[in-house]
Amino acid sequence: MRRDYIYLHKSLRSLHITRGKIAFALCAVTVFTGLIAALGDWLLNTHGEICRVLLDLAGIPIQGSQTLAVFPGLGPAVAPVVPVLPYESNQEVLGVFFIVSVLVLLAIYRRIALARNFVLFLITLLVAAAGVITFNPSFRFDALVFTQIWLRGEVLVWLLLPWVSAFLFLLIQPSVSWKLAWMALVQVYGFLWSAVRLAFCLAVLHYTGILFIPFLWFCLGLLADMLYVFVFYSMVVHQTCGKVWGERTAWQH
Repeated sequence: MRRDYIYLHKSLRSLHITRGKIAFALCAVTVFTGLIAALGDWLLNTHGEICRVLLDLAGIPIQGSQTLAVFPGLGPAVAPVVPVLPYESNQEVLGVFFIVSVLVLLAIYRRIALARNFVLFLITLLVAAAGVITFNPSFRFDALVFTQIWLRGEVLVWLLLPWVSAFLFLLIQPSVSWKLAWMALVQVYGFLWSAVRLAFCLAVLHYTGILFIPFLWFCLGLLADMLYVFVFYSMVVHQTCGKVWGERTAWQH
């Protein structure tokens, strides 16, 4: 017998969204967003200090620090000054980096069929960057400019994370304490992970120049932010399912 409707999946049938949950989520978003705005200067300075410490531990030379404007009313941020490999007198180095990286990506393309479209896009980014550098060797992109662009993107992510975590995590998590704990955890993780990724990008810029800037920005920028949000969402769903259906049933789903 054909029904006029389809039953909701079990995970959706156990999801009870009420006005109280929505009101609580909005209040939590307001508090977290207000804290980020109020502590903006401290967050940016701490972010820069963590990045500097990581670069120092990795043995990357740091030529002092400089303040950068991020957004009006927020900052300025203190950023480490890292020398970037110039290509004007190192054209052969550019060729070596380009050939080796393309060969590695082609090996991945051959072995992992699921990643082929993604790998082709990365090769396109490398070809575009190499073409710009080849035809204009004097084109420069120092570490401070990269840091400024990075921080502007990450500050927006930090401000959006409370909204994302509120409506992805809080509405499905029955425990009030766990709601706030997950929300705070993803915010702290996003902040610390941003500093680690920026330090890695600056280290790559120091050793290899600007060839990998589009590659790094795409893979370690917003794509990495989306990835950890999805990972946290999976963890919250698994924990919630364990409480609603039982641990054994949660693993089966």
